[in-house]
Amino acid sequence: MSNRFSVGINDVDFRSMRITRESHVSPMEPKVLAVLRVLIDRAGEVVSREQLIDAVWGNQFGGEERLSRAISLLRKALGDARGQHEHIETVPKVGYRLIADIQPSITAAKTPKATSRDPKYRTLTVVCLVIAASVLILWLLQLPRPATSEAPLDEISSAIARPALDNSVAVLPFADLSPNGNQQYFSDGLAEEILNALATVEELSVAGRTSSFAYRDGAQSVKEIGEALNVNFLLEGSVRKQDDTVRVTAQLVRVADGYHVWSKTFDGDLNDIFEYQESVARSIASELSPASAGDGRLAPLLTRDREAYELYLQGRAMSRRFGRQEKLTAIDLLGKAVERDASFADAWAWLARSHLFIPVTDPEQDSSDHISMARFAVQQALTIDSDVPMGHYVSALLHDYDLNFDASFDAIERAYSAAPNQPFFAIRRGLYHLSLGYVSKGSEIIEAGLLLDPTDTLGLLNLGQAKIHLGDVDGGMALIERSASLGFAPAGLLRCVQLGNTGRPKESYQCWQQLPAVIKSRYPEALTTTEIWDDLGRIYALRDQAAIERVSSIALQVANDPSVPMSSYLYGVLQAIGETDRYLQSFIDRPFLLNASALRMMWMGASSIPTPTREAKFIDFAERLGFTRTWQKHGWPDYCHASSPDKTSSFYCD
Repeated sequence: MSNRFSVGINDVDFRSMRITRESHVSPMEPKVLAVLRVLIDRAGEVVSREQLIDAVWGNQFGGEERLSRAISLLRKALGDARGQHEHIETVPKVGYRLIADIQPSITAAKTPKATSRDPKYRTLTVVCLVIAASVLILWLLQLPRPATSEAPLDEISSAIARPALDNSVAVLPFADLSPNGNQQYFSDGLAEEILNALATVEELSVAGRTSSFAYRDGAQSVKEIGEALNVNFLLEGSVRKQDDTVRVTAQLVRVADGYHVWSKTFDGDLNDIFEYQESVARSIASELSPASAGDGRLAPLLTRDREAYELYLQGRAMSRRFGRQEKLTAIDLLGKAVERDASFADAWAWLARSHLFIPVTDPEQDSSDHISMARFAVQQALTIDSDVPMGHYVSALLHDYDLNFDASFDAIERAYSAAPNQPFFAIRRGLYHLSLGYVSKGSEIIEAGLLLDPTDTLGLLNLGQAKIHLGDVDGGMALIERSASLGFAPAGLLRCVQLGNTGRPKESYQCWQQLPAVIKSRYPEALTTTEIWDDLGRIYALRDQAAIERVSSIALQVANDPSVPMSSYLYGVLQAIGETDRYLQSFIDRPFLLNASALRMMWMGASSIPTPTREAKFIDFAERLGFTRTWQKHGWPDYCHASSPDKTSSFYCD
């Protein structure tokens, strides 16, 4: 397929990732262009939002938000004025249609050199990325700066230190070559289990799943990916599954010269798939670090029931999707997996995760049954295997809901100890440090995790917040903007807030007015009227006292209304208007899932915004939530100390 097209009067170059309109050049992100590629392939047809999300993001979290943002960026680059869609038409409640004239560009006639990312080598492309995502942040943080408010390149690239990683590898999702093309979940699962097995080898640096799987579309050559990510090797492969047989081809490619240093093909019965995973992982580990693999298994034997394993892979893939229906489908699949094998600990852990996140997708629904089922499932998982990292992670979230944060802290430490080389758990460990006031140490932990998984949007956002709090405003803003550019909607909101916190009130107010509807929908309805929403923008940008007075009465009514679900968004408003006493009381009286994010705001707020940690009630609050027990065990946080100067309390905070 051509890599260059004329779309209306625009020249679209997929290889250089640019859209040129007359003399205006717009550098584009890979995923944004991947959306355009799908629309070009089906020019004139209506492509549903679901089809676009599946084709570009698969089961990654936040696909809806990322698609809306991608369409907006494409329209801007193609020259569409606001409300005038001359290139990409919106079909209400369905999807989008490319309506502009499409022609392969004349300059595209030149045939590029074949590489291992070209179609004829596609079979082998997907398994080689176990190193690449290790330093993916180099490329991610050096994307060309749009003409908006992105930070300069030198500020972005210096936001995170990037040490060279010698034995680094990244695993791309394996290509599904099955006859019906419906086995991507199996291909992804196979690649992920090999990735997890390699991550157990201390001498290897293995890129995180989020970042390595971002290269699903295969738009770049191995050399381009390797140079962009500063990695030494890529693992790529393909899977052809039919009935009870499977053929898997895996290949390790050296980035420097494209030389295939190792390859392996497996033809056999699906019952032997675990031994194949072990064989591939051990071969790669031995190739990169001959003395590293040891004698024990690298790829754990999760279950001996093949059908239970396939149900698990499907359920895990669905669980990672955001929608309520997707979570319910995951619950059904994972429930069937544990019915077939009641000793399948990982399936129990993911079943617990799926139940726990149902209320997050629809906060207004009664969540008690799902929370109870999550408790039961995670107990089953950890009883079967006390070292299941996902089980300890879900346990930490349940302890949060129970306002038992010393138990949460211990649980996330156990999750990390069970999988220290998986950056997802390292980054979550850093987030818990931030939640309990360890801002400096939490920042260091997250930063180390992002070296291996630099597209973890939650990690980028919180590290950015912490850096600003610690004095690195430029570096922090670069990370927040990077998180927003990856489609994480809350990062766009926090960017507006931090612009106000760092002395740019006009930019902050304008930013607030341009926030997408998806962010506005996460606030209680009473706070989203035109007048109150404008007042909120004035509060964050200008600390407007008149606006604070107007918002306060409404915000307090909302916070006292038991029919309105509590959220970090509402807690942010309470803190901004100075209602820190209500903030502390509501947190105890009305617990909600994923509440730890509200705690992080307490420690990393701007000096101009009141912080609950200075309230007299904070001492009782910290005792109630288990903060003091954690501090006494692990050391005091950055801004609190063992006892007050007058000895009237067990601790005090600056």
